[in-house]
Amino acid sequence: MHRYIISNNCRTKIMEINVTNLGPIKQASVKIGGLTVFVGPNGTGKSYLGKVIYGLRRPETLTDNLTRDAARFYKIIFNQEMTTLQQAIEHLQQLTPAAYHQAIPKLAKLHAELFKKRLSEFFNDDSNLFENSTISFAGIKELDENELQNTINIVLNSNFLQWPEDRRPSPGIIAISLSISPFWEVNRIANYFPASRTYFMLNYKALIHARANDQVGVISMSALLANQPKTIGPLQRFDKPTEDFIDCLYNLDTSKRKPYAHIADKLQNSLYGNDQLQVNQGLGSLADFYYQLGDKPNKIRLHLSSSMVTETSPLLVGLWHWIESGNLVVIDEPESHLHPEAQRKLVYGLAEAVNQGLNLILITHSPYILSCVNNLIKFNKINNEYPDDKNLQMLKQQHPDLVALDKPVHAYNFKLDGTVDDIVLENGLIDEAEFTLPFDRINALYEEMRDIEWDHKE
Repeated sequence: MHRYIISNNCRTKIMEINVTNLGPIKQASVKIGGLTVFVGPNGTGKSYLGKVIYGLRRPETLTDNLTRDAARFYKIIFNQEMTTLQQAIEHLQQLTPAAYHQAIPKLAKLHAELFKKRLSEFFNDDSNLFENSTISFAGIKELDENELQNTINIVLNSNFLQWPEDRRPSPGIIAISLSISPFWEVNRIANYFPASRTYFMLNYKALIHARANDQVGVISMSALLANQPKTIGPLQRFDKPTEDFIDCLYNLDTSKRKPYAHIADKLQNSLYGNDQLQVNQGLGSLADFYYQLGDKPNKIRLHLSSSMVTETSPLLVGLWHWIESGNLVVIDEPESHLHPEAQRKLVYGLAEAVNQGLNLILITHSPYILSCVNNLIKFNKINNEYPDDKNLQMLKQQHPDLVALDKPVHAYNFKLDGTVDDIVLENGLIDEAEFTLPFDRINALYEEMRDIEWDHKE
């Protein structure tokens, strides 16, 4: 479901996605847009769902679906069979925003169904784990008629018939253009940051090299000596989200700074102090990552820096060089290797990016992450309700890095029974029971042992 939430005169677009039988998840319905948080025990499907949401927003998924099944998308939009380019343009000229709007939920449904069919390929799975999975959008509410008409006009103004005949596209280009635009406007591009980012950050060149060898075939030494050249079995690949992350490092272009680069600068200063991450990339070469220690003349290779640096450096590089404005970013275990104070700084920086249009999903096991998000929600509330309060002004002076999180916040608890609960309370805060209850159990056990000890002292 796409709907608009008005917050401080900024419009945030919300998408709702339903899944069933997705790994350990029996059923889940989640909203994304603004900040979304997934919590819950290990093995409850948080990463599966985060990757599926990424996949639905992945440009390659959408374009692959459209190019393979353009005729089906065409039929949904125009209620006509796809024939010639000339007739497609005539159908386009007759298309009204109302008819276009009516087709969009059906386009979304087809997009989700086609993605589901390729889910095993997406996850690099050969176990039929996702055979009975379903994926759907909950529905699409009213979209802006002017935006729809503008999309129709843009496609009309492409003047496909005036292209040279040898370059003239098939009529499917009309369906593809009309099908991509609503999703592109609402969803933007997605980016995924896997857990264990240190491994990929330090080894991406080796992984790329292994992939290249796998594509051309690697001759095993034993087979060569036996004069029976055979290729080693196929390289064990990752799922598509992880492969895409590796590709982002491989295709890194440091010549341009992206819209959230200034937030990466602030995060670097907040997390690293006087130290800096350096990305060295010669013309046409892969990037090398170094860590500059303060004002010392020498720099060290990234593997010699702290685990905090190797875990957070991919996030900084992404904010600097590949995350675009309005993108959806999925971060699995943002707290990895971070001291609670560093977690706080990371959350504050990411919240600032969310306020500036980034859509974010955090998949976390950290109570500190959740508490920090709640603090920012509460800060936004009192900042709006009591802007002139003297104690609030003092609070701002004492905590200058506080961010008034003014975009929608969604949070879900993934449970061992396969269900997923919405844990945003009526007051807008996130229910922290997922973390407080385990702590209470640990504390209760300690108190029982203390009581035993106390009985013997008496």
